[in-house]
Amino acid sequence: MCFMFCPKCGKVAEVNQKFCAGCGADLTSDGNMLTQPAVPHTNNTAAVRPAAPVKPVPAVPQKNNSGLLFRIAGLLAAAAIAVSAFLPFWSYSAEGRSGSLSLAEYGLPGVIVCLIAAAGVLFSAAGVHAGNIGCGIAAAGYAILRDINLESMIERDYGSDAASMLELLDSGAGFYLLLSAGAVLLLLGIIGLAVSRKQN
Repeated sequence: MCFMFCPKCGKVAEVNQKFCAGCGADLTSDGNMLTQPAVPHTNNTAAVRPAAPVKPVPAVPQKNNSGLLFRIAGLLAAAAIAVSAFLPFWSYSAEGRSGSLSLAEYGLPGVIVCLIAAAGVLFSAAGVHAGNIGCGIAAAGYAILRDINLESMIERDYGSDAASMLELLDSGAGFYLLLSAGAVLLLLGIIGLAVSRKQN
C-alpha cells in the first residue's frame, strides 16, 4: 500500500485522493504526488526494552548448631572437672574403718583442678577447641599423675608395708570423674577443631 503527502501542508492523503483534506490543494497535478511505502501501524509505539539481567539470589546459609552443641558439652565437661575436686579421690577401708580424701581437702591439687575447670569453661564458652584439647589433657593427665604420686608416696613412707597399704586404697569417684571428664573435653576439642576446619 502507498500513500502520499500534500506538497503544501504535508498532510497524509490516500493515493486516489484528488484534493488535500487539510488545505484543499489539488493532488492530481503532476509532481504534487509524493508516494512511499506505507509503514505498518502498531498500537504499541514504545520501544521494546531488553529484559534486565536477573541477578542470582545468594543462597541463605543454613544455621549450624554444631558449634552451640560443642560449647554446651564443653561447659558440662568443665563443670564435671570442678566437681571432681570435691568428690572422694581416694578411699580406704581397714580394720572396720573407712574414709576418703578429696583433692580439695588435699590442698593445692584441688586448686589446680579448679583452675583447669575454669580454663575449660572459658575455652568452651568462647568456642576455642584447641584450648579444650589442652584442658582435657591437663585434667586427665593430672588425675593419673596424682594417683601415681600417691602410690609413690606410700611406697616411700611405708617401705615393705607399701604393698599391703596399697591394697587398702581404692580410687574414688573423684578420680574417675576427673579422668573421664578430661577425656571427654579432649575428645570434644579434637572433633570441634576438625569440624570447624572442614566448614572453613
